[in-house]
Amino acid sequence: MRIAVYAIAKDEAKHVVRFAHSCMGADQVIVCDTGSNDETFERLSGLVTVHRLTVKPWRFDDARNAALALVPGDIDVCIPLDLDEVLTPGWRERIEAVWCLGKTTRLMYPFVWNFDGAGKPVTFFNSDKIHARAGYRWRNPCHEALRHAPGMREVFGVITGNPLIEHHADDAKPRDYLDLLKVAVEENPHDDRAAHYYARELFFRGHLTQATEQFERHLSLASATWSAERAASLRYLAKCWMMRCLPLVSATKAEHALLRAAEEDPLARETWLQLAEMWAERGDWTGALWASHRCLAITERPGHYISEARCWDGTVEKLYERCCRQLVLKRMAAAAA
Repeated sequence: MRIAVYAIAKDEAKHVVRFAHSCMGADQVIVCDTGSNDETFERLSGLVTVHRLTVKPWRFDDARNAALALVPGDIDVCIPLDLDEVLTPGWRERIEAVWCLGKTTRLMYPFVWNFDGAGKPVTFFNSDKIHARAGYRWRNPCHEALRHAPGMREVFGVITGNPLIEHHADDAKPRDYLDLLKVAVEENPHDDRAAHYYARELFFRGHLTQATEQFERHLSLASATWSAERAASLRYLAKCWMMRCLPLVSATKAEHALLRAAEEDPLARETWLQLAEMWAERGDWTGALWASHRCLAITERPGHYISEARCWDGTVEKLYERCCRQLVLKRMAAAAA
């Protein structure tokens, strides 16, 4: 079995050694420097195979496809990484244990997105970006997605247990994806994933009216069938309405959006916690108690990126205990505490 790592990089000099060390054991490591102004290219030289790459206008999918094109045809398994990501010790043996040559086309594996200040994983989920050499391309200028060739039958291998890849984000780097996400929805107006990401970025940038419109557009798409993402759009809609502060409208529309979210995905702790917090803020302690109780009844954390760490870090328990105290339910409050 031949395994290659391929990556794109820009101004990642401080991550080079850690990245290259984690990739030891790969048959090839190919990195495309897309225009660094620091010593990224020089530090990569001698450690991995490095190329200079120019992509204008800039798109992440074009850059990744160009890097993938440099992977030799005799490679069986391709691992796409960024330089602030690392493969964990024993990664190769874990891949070889589940990848069947001539059959497997893609892997699902545990991935850590970020850590807290103490180095504890905060956001983690199952990712699926490791793929066979043939039959795959990247699509979308930002938050690019791996797509298989038309008519191709995908066969997944599954790695469980400890994280296979960890992301150690460089928070100092600017990340302004709004323009690229706008291009993505213009190119593929029926792409539900791009629609959700675009609406979310508008929300993050404070464009609440536009974000409201785009979340509603996402929910109207025939392709928007994933209940977890639909519920997430509804939760963002509720936040938009509350932050817009429209008299007599915001609270009602926010509550309606959250109840719709609970209907879309009743096993999402995020929705019940948001409902509980909203009702607690209004002084509706009975409603907040009910919602927080529903939240605590969900005991399994889902393995997708939408899962929020705060729903599993004790926040819900504290709110539930507060509701019990407000309602003078002393035994329940003591048990919750």
